Amino acid sequence: MNYLVIHVDLEQIEHFDGDAIVADLEQTGVDVELEEGPPDEAYVDIFCTSRRKLLPVWQHVQKLLAANAALADASIVCCTGENGWDDYYLLHGAGEDETVDVLEA
Repeated sequence: MNYLVIHVDLEQIEHFDGDAIVADLEQTGVDVELEEGPPDEAYVDIFCTSRRKLLPVWQHVQKLLAANAALADASIVCCTGENGWDDYYLLHGAGEDETVDVLEA
């Protein structure tokens, strides 16, 4: 099983429509779940689960982020690697100092 998660800091985004994002991501054929953080922490995680490769999902997420600068600024995107979360890929976010990984086919 392959996993991709979009972590959205709700304090950095004025308007967030999680249901619309979930519906959009479901069009890629993955299972999508929106999970809110604890009440004292303003974030949500959007989990995408797939038995197939995650590259098409990541490409779709990149289009979402390119179309919504506020969402892009408020998000960090990671996915599992060959060994699950032990060698995860950081695909988007985390600041200017952080190197992002490239997901290949």
